[in-house]
Amino acid sequence: MCAYSASGVRHSVGVGIRDGRNIGVVTEPGARTAEVNGRKAVSVPTTPWSCLLMLALGETARVEVIVIGDGNENACETARKLGDVVEPRLPKRVG
Repeated sequence: MCAYSASGVRHSVGVGIRDGRNIGVVTEPGARTAEVNGRKAVSVPTTPWSCLLMLALGETARVEVIVIGDGNENACETARKLGDVVEPRLPKRVG
């Protein structure tokens, strides 16, 4: 995790890879399908102040971007912006 402040709002962020879990198994309430630079993704507000963005990484893995901040709308917006930075660094074809 890393922490930063922007516009007076403090966030903690993390990025990780989950092998053996794809985005198709996400069933949490509030989950929204999306695309980040053409890659399938799912966004989930996990608490009133945090958001998890999952990017597809092949059929059996995903990259997770978690943001803990001040209100889930702000956290999900920040997670999406981080996803825009992370996604171009991911392999385009896996397997």
